Order: sequence, then C-alpha cells, then structure tokens
Amino acid sequence: MVRVHGLSIAVLLLACGPNVDSDGTGADESSSSSGGTTPGSTSPTTTMSTTLSTTDATTTTTGVPPGCNTDFVSGCQSYCAAVVTCDPANGPYEDCVTSCIDELAAYTPECQIAFCEGYACVGTLDCATLANGIGECSEIFSAAGDLCGVADEGEVSDDGDTACTTGGDEIDCSWACDMDGFDRELSCSGGTCFCFQNGAEVGSCPDGGICEIPDSLEEYAKGCCGW
Repeated sequence: MVRVHGLSIAVLLLACGPNVDSDGTGADESSSSSGGTTPGSTSPTTTMSTTLSTTDATTTTTGVPPGCNTDFVSGCQSYCAAVVTCDPANGPYEDCVTSCIDELAAYTPECQIAFCEGYACVGTLDCATLANGIGECSEIFSAAGDLCGVADEGEVSDDGDTACTTGGDEIDCSWACDMDGFDRELSCSGGTCFCFQNGAEVGSCPDGGICEIPDSLEEYAKGCCGW
C-alpha cells in the first residue's frame, strides 16, 4: 500500500477600505468641516473575493467537499497528506495517491467506501500518533477486510497462479507470495520493510505503519519492492 497517499485549497481574502486622499486626511467631498456625513452619503464598504484552487480535490455541486460516499480519492489524498508530511520517506505525495487509487479501483463500490473511510481516518491523525501506528483506524480497516473478504493475518489467499500469505502483528509483519514464478516476500520490522525474491534481499523501504493495515500488505509490497 501506499505511503502516503492531501487536499490543496488556497483561499485569498481581499479587503478594500475607504479611499484615502493623497494628503492622508481621508476627507471626501461628502464630509462636512466638522467631520460629519451629509445626508444621502454612503459609508465605506468592504468587499471580499474568495478564490478556490481545486487542483487536487473536487467538490460536489452543492459545494460540500466530497467524502468517501461520493469520491474515494479523497480518502487517499487525506491519508497520503498525513503520512508524507510526518515522514517524507513515504512520498512523493503524488505517487502515494496514485498507488492508493489504483488499489481501491480494484474493489467494488461498497468496498471502495469501506477502505476509503480507513484511509480518511488515518488522514486525521497527528504525527505523534502515526509514529506508533494508526490507532483506532485499524478497526476500520479490519471491518473493511471482513466486508470485502480480504485475507486476514495468517490466512492464505489463492488468486489464479498466485498463493499469498500474511502474518505478524501491528509492529512486525510479513507478506509472502508465489508470484510470476518467483518466491517474493516483504518482511517489516523495526520501522523498515525488506524485500526478498527467491530468498535474496532485493530492496527495502520505511514501513509507514503498514503492519497496522495487514489487508494492504500486498499493495505495499508491490510499491516498496517494485513488483
């Protein structure tokens, strides 16, 4: 799974006050010598201009930011913004979001919503929490895995020519698969995941708290190891 994988909305507020004469007195033709305002004159007005940049996010026609029910991409953006901000090694942000979207695109709409809610939950966590896992968000991912029939820890999934297993706990975990004629394994411990192919180490990457999300180990392994 991705590491990463937020929203970038820029708001510009422009306030315009009353015109001021070049001599700095601020007087205008409608003011009397005593500083009062003649009948019929108008008081200064303030205008506001708001500009929204939606390069990385979309909004519904009602103006409400999309949630997982309407756009699962928002969950990926929130998740990646958090994990990349807290640990840049989980980036680049764009790659994180793309990997997350690719993973969720393979699921049914119901499962897309379920997993999106998990990623959106992670996106609300601060760096101190993420340094120790994903907290209560792990329950959301677990429920999504149950709903969508994703293999849980220690189970074996058989998908055509592949037979994969996951195991471990929320701190140390592993994923192994007979894929494309290779024995591939991802082993995560001490904050680092190591890639093995036919028993030889071929790469590594930060674990990004992936052991908290065992259902995403396969996608994480593909991104980490380039499989």
